[in-house]
Amino acid sequence: MRHPPKSGPNRNIRRVVFDNPNGSPKSRSWQVVFNMKGLPLITASIPWKRHGGEDEALVFARRLRNAFAEEFAASERVYGTRAVRGGFFDEGSGHGVYLYHKEDHRGVKKYPVWRASVYAPDGRRLYREFLVNKYGSSEEAKAAAVQANNASMTEFRTRKLRDESRRMIERSRGQIDDNEATAPLALFLPPPEADSKVWRYMDFTKLISMFEQKGVFLSRADKLNDPFEGSFTKVNQELRPLVRKYLRLTGGLSAAEIVQKLREWVGASCWHVNSHESAGMWKLYARSEEAVCIQTTYDRLCTIMPSDARIGMVRYVDYRNQWIPESNPLAPFMFKRLSFQHEQELRILKPLGDLNALQSLVDIPHNKAEGELILCDLTQIIEAVHVAPDAPAWFEQLVRSVVFRYWGTAIPVKRSGLADSPLW
Repeated sequence: MRHPPKSGPNRNIRRVVFDNPNGSPKSRSWQVVFNMKGLPLITASIPWKRHGGEDEALVFARRLRNAFAEEFAASERVYGTRAVRGGFFDEGSGHGVYLYHKEDHRGVKKYPVWRASVYAPDGRRLYREFLVNKYGSSEEAKAAAVQANNASMTEFRTRKLRDESRRMIERSRGQIDDNEATAPLALFLPPPEADSKVWRYMDFTKLISMFEQKGVFLSRADKLNDPFEGSFTKVNQELRPLVRKYLRLTGGLSAAEIVQKLREWVGASCWHVNSHESAGMWKLYARSEEAVCIQTTYDRLCTIMPSDARIGMVRYVDYRNQWIPESNPLAPFMFKRLSFQHEQELRILKPLGDLNALQSLVDIPHNKAEGELILCDLTQIIEAVHVAPDAPAWFEQLVRSVVFRYWGTAIPVKRSGLADSPLW
């Protein structure tokens, strides 16, 4: 028996072998081990004999390991004051900031200095110093050090989450093997590139509705025309008893109940992430020549988020071998089948009720509302309105006049770049 590796295909898995005094085998198993601060030690044994041999048991252990890791990422818990996983930290806590006395060049006189831990762009840990004499008092120097530390940790965390989002996309495309993939950091991830644009293709009537309501509407998940919205997978059915045994998960309905009931109580707004316009998305989601597209950014969308809403990139997975987290009621609505990965979807999710309370009911009531409106200043959200590339001239002029009537020049209107004529 040895300590489980921290990385690689067998991370968090160790080989356990015990023999009788005469040398005959007594016990052979793989053991899935998670030792995380703030949680009881998890040691799940996978006997070789029960699972068809050493190799078959290892495959099962990896799937169970991945299920545990997905649950930890979806729980949105912070382990300790400053956990490495996901780069979460307690903002303003002052951890990573300390006071020391620095000697002058002669090594005689000592100067009080606050030192802040920061991260370089390449991930190296550095220190910045804040001389008390320069800031006038020890409190002001410490405040500057804490601010620098928090800013650095926020940037570091965002960079790690963007890297994870990039790996998630590569994994869905088969560019990273499942066994080589690293443990997930979080459930809700930002777009992989900081300069990514976010688009929403729609019919002109939906744009008018958005302008009239002055906000972003979150439709009920059961209205999104995908029967798999909110469902679990075969892996959940297979591993659920073991995962719930070790993680002590509370609540959580069966896959069928989630599909039939909770889908009415989750609101969603779906967006497309791309650095440029997509001809395919124009055809899929703006089915007439009288269509428009609003363009914004991830950061702008985050500004409208109420406290109980979440935003992140949808994960495209194989429902035959992927565990979908059950500890977070919103988690099943962040996964879609691989056949939809061309959508590159960014999704805003918001509970339309108390999901934890609803899961404890025998009969979940019907939600009479069609969704929920998030009121916001659309001029702060929309960077531009794009007109469909094959739209007639009169329609483009109509869009320009309507947008001006509502918002003046605060929201520019552009003709789709796909309408440009070729050069010969």
